[in-house]
Amino acid sequence: MNLQKCQIINIHPRVKRGKGNCKDVITDRFMCVSIPKPAFSQLGNLSANIHSAPSSVFPGNPSPISCNAPEYCHCQTKPEPKFDHIECGFNGLEVIPFGIPTYTKKLLLNNNLFKFIERETFRGLPNLLELDMIRNDITDILGKAFEYLKMLEILKLSRNSFTKLHHNVFQGLGSLKELRIGYNSVPLELEDGCFEDLRNLNDLILTYTDLQGTLNASMFKGLVSLKKLDLASTSSHTIDHAAFRHLGQLETLVLSRNNLTRLSQGIFTGLGNLSKLEIHENAIPIALDDNCFKDLEKLKDLSLSQTKIQGGKLTTSMFLGLHTLKVLNLKSCNIHTINKETFKYLVNIDTIDLRDNTFSKTEYVPTMFNILPSLQSLKSDHMEICCIASNVLECDPQPDYLSSCAYLIKSDILRVSLWTIGVLILLGNLIAIVLRLNEKNESSNINCIMIMNLSIADFLMSSYIFIIAAVDVKFRGVYAENRYDWVNGRICMLAGFTASLSSEMSVFILVAMTFDRFFKIVFPFKSKLHLNQCSAYIVMSFGWTLCVILSGLPLLPLNYFGPYAFFSQSGFCLPLILTDFNFKGWEYSFSIFNVTTLVGFILIAGGYLGIFASTFIRRASIRRHTNREVKMARKMLWIVATDFCCWVPISILGFLALQGVQLPGEIFAYISIFVLPINSAINPMIYTFSNLSYDVKCTCMRKRSTTQNSSTLQTPAGSSTRIDTNINYIRQNS
Repeated sequence: MNLQKCQIINIHPRVKRGKGNCKDVITDRFMCVSIPKPAFSQLGNLSANIHSAPSSVFPGNPSPISCNAPEYCHCQTKPEPKFDHIECGFNGLEVIPFGIPTYTKKLLLNNNLFKFIERETFRGLPNLLELDMIRNDITDILGKAFEYLKMLEILKLSRNSFTKLHHNVFQGLGSLKELRIGYNSVPLELEDGCFEDLRNLNDLILTYTDLQGTLNASMFKGLVSLKKLDLASTSSHTIDHAAFRHLGQLETLVLSRNNLTRLSQGIFTGLGNLSKLEIHENAIPIALDDNCFKDLEKLKDLSLSQTKIQGGKLTTSMFLGLHTLKVLNLKSCNIHTINKETFKYLVNIDTIDLRDNTFSKTEYVPTMFNILPSLQSLKSDHMEICCIASNVLECDPQPDYLSSCAYLIKSDILRVSLWTIGVLILLGNLIAIVLRLNEKNESSNINCIMIMNLSIADFLMSSYIFIIAAVDVKFRGVYAENRYDWVNGRICMLAGFTASLSSEMSVFILVAMTFDRFFKIVFPFKSKLHLNQCSAYIVMSFGWTLCVILSGLPLLPLNYFGPYAFFSQSGFCLPLILTDFNFKGWEYSFSIFNVTTLVGFILIAGGYLGIFASTFIRRASIRRHTNREVKMARKMLWIVATDFCCWVPISILGFLALQGVQLPGEIFAYISIFVLPINSAINPMIYTFSNLSYDVKCTCMRKRSTTQNSSTLQTPAGSSTRIDTNINYIRQNS
C-alpha cells in the first residue's frame, strides 16, 4: 500500500513511529511507522467501492492560501509573507520536521543539530528551489541524498563538519545553480568527480574550507557551466598543470589568502573565458613564471594585492597575453624593480595600482607608462611616477601645492620666506632666552620660567624650518626621484614630530600664562590660585610630558596611524587637515592642529577679556584713568589678535574642509610657510622685546618709583594701589 505524497495530519496512538520495516508500507517522506494488523481488515471489498473523481479535485501544484508549516517551523513573514517558504532554523532539531508541505519552494534548516543527510531525506519535496542547512554539525552526506530535488537551484551547506564529499554525492541536482560549502570546521577531501552531476552549476563557493591535497582537474570535472569558483582561504599550496581545464565557461576565479608557492606556465589552461582573477593576500611569497597568464585571453581584472612577488621584480614576459586586461592591482607586492617594458603588452589597460611598493631599484623612464594609450588611472606612493606618466588623466600622488617634480619648494617667494622666518624665529628666541635670564624677583622668576619654556618650544619650530629648507637645497632639480625616500625617512618623521611638539607646547604655555595672569590680577588675594616657582616647574614639566606623548604617538608602529606613515603625507612632513581626509590618523591630526588650537585661542581670549574687564571696572569705580590702562588694553589686544591670526585660520579652514568645501591649494602652501610658524617668530616680540624700554625705565627710576608707590598707598580706599600693581604686573610679565 502506497501512502506517499499524502499529508498525514493525525496518527492514532496505536500507530508506532520508528525505524521499522518499511518494505511493505511506505508512508509520507519523513518517518517509518508500524501499523497494527487489524487496521486494514475491513478493506477486503475496497476495489469494488472505488469511484473516479474529477481532475479538479486534486490539482497538481495548488497555490497555498495559508501557512501549513509543521511544528517548530513557520512561514516566511518578512519582507513579505510567503506560505511556500518554510523556516525551521534555530530550533536545535536533530531530524527534519514531519509534515512539510510538498509545495514548499524554500526551506531553511540553518542553525540546528543535524549530523547526517540520509538518502530519501527530501523525498516528497519536488518543488523545492532553495535549501539552507548552514551552521549545523553535518559530517556526511549519504549517496543520492538529493536525488529527489530535481528543481533545486540553491544549496547552502556552509559552516558544517564535512570530512569528505563522495563521488556522485550531488546526483539528481541537475538544476542546481549555486552551491556553498564554505567555512567547513574540519579539513575536507574532495573525491574525484564529486561535482560531476552539477552540469548547470554557476557558482561554487568553497571559501575558508581546508581542502586536502593538490588542486587537480578531476576535482572539477563536470562543471561545464560554472561561472564563479571561490577557493579563497582553502589552504591550497599547489595547483596542478591545467587543473581548471574542464571549466571552459568560468568567468571569476578567486585564489586569495592561500599558500600558493608558484604560478607556472600552463596552470590556467582552459580558462579562455576568465575575466576576473584574484590572488591577493597570499600567505607566502609567490613566484610568477614567465607567460604564467598567457592562456587568459579575455582577462579584464587581475588582483595580486598584498601578495609578495618572489624576487620583487616585474619582467616583460610576466604579463604576456593579457591584451584585454583593464585593471591591474599590484598593491603591497614587495616590488622593488619594474622593467621599462613591463607593461608593454597591456595595450587596453585602464587602471594600475602600484601603492605600498618601494621601487628602490627602478629606473624611471617616460616610456614606462606613456606607451599605454588606454591608461586612465595610475596610483602609487611615488610622485616621480606621475612626473613621467604625463599622459595619464588621473595619477596619484601628484606634486603637492608646495612642490613640483623638480623642487620641494616650487616657488622662489616661498623659499625666501621660509629662510627668513626660520632666521627670525632662531634669533628672536635665542635673544629672549638670554634677556630673561636676568630676571630677579620671584614674580619675574615665575614669568621667566614660562617665557624660557615658550622660547625653547618656539626655537624647535626653527629647527623644523631649517630641516625643510636644507632638504629643498639638497634635492633641488631631482626632488621627484628622491621624494619617496624623503617622506618615508627618519629625518622627515623627526621634522614632523618637532613641528607638532613646538606647536602643541606653545599653545599649552600661552594658555598656562593666561591663567596665571588671570588669577593673580582678578583674584590677587587668593594665593592658593597663584603659581609659585615650584608649581610653575610642575606645570611646565607636565606640559612637556603631555606634548611629547601626543606628538610621539604617530611615531609608534600603530595600525591607526599606518606604521610610520602619519608624517609622510607631504614633503613638508605635516599632516595638516586642509585638503585631504583620506590618510590614516586624520582624526588625530584634526584634533591636534584644528580643535586644540581653537580651544586654546578661546581660553586665551576669554582670560584676557576677564583681566581687561576686571581692571577697567575697578578704575571706573574710583573714576581714575591713565595712559597705562590704554597701553595695557593695546597690549592685550595685540596678544589676542596675533593668536587669532595664527591659530584661528587653520581651525576655520580645517572645519570648512571637513564639511566638503573645496579649498585652493595655494592656501595650504601659504599656511604651511607663513601662518603656522609665524607665531613662533612673533612671541619673542610680544613677551620680551616690547618690554625692553619699560625695563630700562624701571632700572633708572627705581628710587622715584618707590617714593611714588608709597604715596599711592595712602589713597582713601586703597583700591588704586591694587590696580596700579595689576597694571605693572601685566607690563612686567608680558
